[in-house]
Amino acid sequence: MAVCKHPLGSNIQHNSEDHKVFQLNPWQPSDVAQTLVELERRLGTDWYLKFANKRDRRIDYVLVYKSNSDNARRKEARERFEQRLVDDNLELVRWRKRECGELGDDEEFLFVHTPFDRLALECQSIKFDMPLKGQINPPSKSCCALNVLETDDEVDFITAPFSLTRLSIYEGSDNLRDFFQPAIASFLTHHILINTDSEEEDNVQRGTTTKGLSYLLHTKVYEDAFSLHPYSPNDPLNPTSTQVASHAYNITLPSSSDSMTSSCSSGIAHQQDTDVRQQLADTWCRWFKFQPLWKIRNYFGEKLAFYFAWLGLLTASLVIPSLFGCGVFVFGVTYSSSYKNVTDYYDWMVGCFDNRATPVFSLIICIWGTLFIELWKRKHATLQYEWDVDHYDENETDRPQFYGTAVVKDPVTKLEEVLYPLSRKLTKLATSLSVVVFMILLVLCSLVAVIVYRLIFEHDWLKEDRFNDVPGDRFLPTLSASVLNGLSILILKQVYNRIAWKLTDWENHRTQSGYEDSLIVKLFAFHFANSYASLFYIAFFRNAEYEDGFAGMGNEYRDSCGDKNDCMTMLTVQVAVLMLMQPLPKFVMDYVLPWVKKGWRVCRKKQSNKVGVEFPLEPPEEVEAAENMHQVMQLIQQQRHMQRLDNFHLTEYSEKVIMYGYLMIFATAFPLAPLVALITNVIDLRLDAKRLVWHTRRPIAEIAHDIGIWKHVMLFINVVAVVSNGFLIAFTSDFGKEISDEYGPEGRLWLLVVFEHVVFMFMFLVSFCIPDVPRDIKNAKRREKVIVDQIMQDSAIQSLEKDCGFVVKKHSVSQSGHMSLASVKEDDLQMPTTAYLEPKRYDSSV
Repeated sequence: MAVCKHPLGSNIQHNSEDHKVFQLNPWQPSDVAQTLVELERRLGTDWYLKFANKRDRRIDYVLVYKSNSDNARRKEARERFEQRLVDDNLELVRWRKRECGELGDDEEFLFVHTPFDRLALECQSIKFDMPLKGQINPPSKSCCALNVLETDDEVDFITAPFSLTRLSIYEGSDNLRDFFQPAIASFLTHHILINTDSEEEDNVQRGTTTKGLSYLLHTKVYEDAFSLHPYSPNDPLNPTSTQVASHAYNITLPSSSDSMTSSCSSGIAHQQDTDVRQQLADTWCRWFKFQPLWKIRNYFGEKLAFYFAWLGLLTASLVIPSLFGCGVFVFGVTYSSSYKNVTDYYDWMVGCFDNRATPVFSLIICIWGTLFIELWKRKHATLQYEWDVDHYDENETDRPQFYGTAVVKDPVTKLEEVLYPLSRKLTKLATSLSVVVFMILLVLCSLVAVIVYRLIFEHDWLKEDRFNDVPGDRFLPTLSASVLNGLSILILKQVYNRIAWKLTDWENHRTQSGYEDSLIVKLFAFHFANSYASLFYIAFFRNAEYEDGFAGMGNEYRDSCGDKNDCMTMLTVQVAVLMLMQPLPKFVMDYVLPWVKKGWRVCRKKQSNKVGVEFPLEPPEEVEAAENMHQVMQLIQQQRHMQRLDNFHLTEYSEKVIMYGYLMIFATAFPLAPLVALITNVIDLRLDAKRLVWHTRRPIAEIAHDIGIWKHVMLFINVVAVVSNGFLIAFTSDFGKEISDEYGPEGRLWLLVVFEHVVFMFMFLVSFCIPDVPRDIKNAKRREKVIVDQIMQDSAIQSLEKDCGFVVKKHSVSQSGHMSLASVKEDDLQMPTTAYLEPKRYDSSV
C-alpha cells in the first residue's frame, strides 16, 4: 500500500506503487486550496490518483542545456527553477545522451509534462474560454456554390471562462486526459514556465521582475526550448528507421518517486488517433481551396491564424482590381495599336499603361482599398467572436532583457518593483529617431547615386554608340537604373533591419507588445522611405528645372523625362521592377538557405554515422528500450534543427504591407500591380503553409486579439494613396496633360481637387455606413451571453442544492414590488428563470 500526497495536503492510500508526488505551489493564492476542496467534494478523492497513475505522458515542452559547460550560478538557477516546477505540480523527465549509449556532446534534454490539474488552475487564472458541453453555435450561412472550396469542418461551441468548480459543464469533461488540446496544453505550459521565477526566494517575495524561462534562455541557463510537432508518417523529414515513432512522443514516467531523472528504460506509449499535420497539409497546402482557418488556429494559435486570415482576405479581394487592371492594360494595347499608329516599341509601351482608362482605374483602386479595410474589420470581428478572444486579456510579463535602475514601492501592492527612469527612456527614443533620420538620408544619397549613374549612361555612353545594336536602347538607362535601385533597396533594407533590432533592444522596453510596436514604427518609417523614395522622385520631381543641371553636373546633365516629358512610363518600369524583386530575399532566406543547411547536416550526419553506436550489454528488454529511446530522440533532434519562426509575424506583415503600398500608392502608373501582388501572395501563402507544417518548428500557440498596429499602417497608406494618385493623374499622366491643354493649368488643379474630394467622401461614407461588427455576430453575442448566464446559474444552484442543503423555488413579484419565497420538496423542484435560494429548514419572505 503506497501513500500519495494529495493536492489538498492529506495523505491518501492507494494500491499502486507507481505514484507521482503532488504538492501545491507555495506561491499560489490561498483560494486555490478552496477551489480544490470544492473539486474534491464533487469529483471524489480518487480523481487525482486515477489520472496520476496513467503511465504515459504527453511531452508539452522540451528544454535543452549543457551540463558540463555550466558555471555554478547557472546551475543553481536551473536547479532552483526546476525544483519550483516540481513544487508547482509539473512532471519532469531528464534524458541524458550518454546514459543511453549516445555519442556526442554533453547536452541534456528535460521533458516537461503538465498534468490536468495544473493546466486547469492556469486556465482558470488567465480566464481562458473553454467550450460548453452540447452548446453549439449554428453554422454561418454560405453560398452553396462555394461549399466545394471549404476545408473547415470544426464545430463552433459556445464558450465561457473556465472554472474548476464547474468542470462538468465543459465539453470533454468526461475524458479529462484529452480535455486540453496539445496546442492549448503547450500554451498553458509556456505560460507557467515564463511566470515561474528562478530568482532566490528573497527576490521573489520582494516582487521584483519575474525571471522565468525567457530570462533563463537569454542568460544561457538553457540552450533551447521548444514544443513538438505530433508525429506524422508522411513527414518528409522523417528518418528511414521510424518503427517506434508512431507512438507520438508520449513518454513513460519512471517508476521511481523521483521524477527529476530518468534512465534508458523510459519508453513511449499512446499512439495518436489522427494525423493533424497531414490534415493541415491536405487542406491548407491545396492551391484551389479556402484556408482551413479553424485548423490553423487550433494548431498554431490565434496570432498566426489572424495573419493568414488577413492575407487570405487580401489575396481574395485582389481578384477584382486585378481584372480591372488587366482590362486597362488590354484597352491600352488596343488604344496604342489602333488609334495612335505606334511604330516604336517604347511609344507602344507608353500607351499600354498610360491611357484614358488609367484615371478610372486609380479611382477603383482607392475605393477598393477602403472597402478592403472595412471588410477586414468585419472579418476580424467575426473571427474574434468565433475564436473567443474578444474578451481575452493576458497580463504581460516583463521582457527578460528589461532592466531597471531604481526600485520603488508599488502604492497598491506595497511591493518593491524595478523602474526605468522616463528621462533615460526619452533620451534613448530621441537617439533612435536620429538614427532613423540618418538612415533615411542615406537612402536619399543612394537615390542620388543611381540618378547620377543614369544621367552618365544617357548623356555619355549612349552618345558613343555603344548600344546601337541593342534592341530598345532608349530603354536601357531606365531599366538598368531601376535594377540598381532595387538592389540598393534590398541591401539597405537588410542593413537597417539589423540596426532597428539593435536600437529597439537598446531602448529597454518593459513588455513585448511595446517592444514590437516600437520596432514596427521604425521598420515601416524606413521601409516607406527606402521603397518609395525613388518612385516619388520619378513621379513628381524628375522633370524639375535645375540650375547647372542635376547636382551641379552641368546643363547637359538635366534629369528630364525625355523629349515627350514621359515620366509615367519610367515610373511604370520602376514600380514593376521593384514589385518583382520584392519577394526575392524572402525566397532565398526562407527556402534556399534552409535546404542548403539541411543538406550540410545530412552530409555531416552520414560521416558521423560511420563511427557507429554501441549499446551497453544489458538484458534484452533494456536494450530494446534504449533503442526505442534512441529513435525517439532522433525525431526530437530533427525537430530541434528545424527552422525557427522567431520573427515570422513582423517580417511577413512588413513584406505584404510594402507590396500593398506599391499597388495602392502608384496604382495609376502600373495597372498590373494588383495581378502581380495576387500571384505573389498565392504562391507565398501556399509555400508558407507547407513550410510551417513540415519544415519549421512548431511555434507556441499564442493568443492575439487582432493584427495589431498594422491596421493603422494600412489606413495611413490608403490616405497617402488618394493624394498620390490624384497628383499622378493631374500632373504626370497623359490625361492630365490633355486637361491642361484644353482647360489650362487650372484644369489640372481642379482635377486633383475633384478626385481627392470624391474619394475621401466615399471613404467616409463607407466607414460610416458599413458597421464594423456584422449584425449576426451582435445577435450571436447576445444569445451566447444569455445561454452562458443560464448555464452558470444552473450549475451554481445545483452545487448549492447538493452540498449546502438549499432549495430553489420560482418567485412571484407582488404589486408592491416584494418577492416571496417558500420551501418546496426536492421532487417538485423546477428550474425558474429567476430564483432565490433558502435553507430547507424554514420558510421566509423577502
